Amino acid sequence: MQITTENLTFEYDAGTNLSVRAVDGISITIPGGQYVGIVGHTGSGKTTLVQLLDALIKPTEGRILYDGNDIYDRKYNRKEMRSKVGIVFQYPEYQLFEETVLKDVCFGPKNIGMKKEEAEAAAKEALGKVGIREENYDASPFELSGGEKRRVALAGVLAMKPEVLILIDYPSFNLRMADFCRKHLPATRIVYYIPPKVWAWKRRRIHRIARLCDEVLGIFPFEPAFYAQYGYQCTYVGNPTAEGIDRFAP
Repeated sequence: MQITTENLTFEYDAGTNLSVRAVDGISITIPGGQYVGIVGHTGSGKTTLVQLLDALIKPTEGRILYDGNDIYDRKYNRKEMRSKVGIVFQYPEYQLFEETVLKDVCFGPKNIGMKKEEAEAAAKEALGKVGIREENYDASPFELSGGEKRRVALAGVLAMKPEVLILIDYPSFNLRMADFCRKHLPATRIVYYIPPKVWAWKRRRIHRIARLCDEVLGIFPFEPAFYAQYGYQCTYVGNPTAEGIDRFAP
């Protein structure tokens, strides 16, 4: 599944005196099968861009195309599209809510129309992939360790068999998730973004990010320079009106 954005723009409180342009004219193409990192400092628009890609919010201007089809065309089935796009949030354990591990992982597949037996099979397959033992299937997800909770949350997304997996990293666990998915789930396409809080922290992890991703896209204008000093390529794709941009000018 190829994702394309054309002049993608989004304003919070558009048309009011309080309007803030969070995404400004971003045009990117993410080919199917690629692992793409989206990087940028706090306030650069990463979260908003990810929400736009999954149609959680509607752009103020511009288009989003999946395999060449505008997702806001009247005939386009956005519900079906969302079933092909999985998101693992910054704190994946907060996505858990059911009374047992198996029920929790079954929720997503059932929600997209799988029958009970099919959903359970998909859930068990996903749990096996992330290393959750069968003896834990009937346990409460809230009784698990922090690492196990995060793996159950990942399984809940993988059980829906997404074509696109968006991993939102904070501060490090989803980087390990992305590494895991790259090794064990080669058919899953990943859009992965990392919100660094300080440049020093980012420098310690920049090598792993660059090696993990096929392409790194920067939506903060100073990102390419930081990657270049370590010998990596980072393509600046825009967001000239990113909040607080002047604070981080060289």
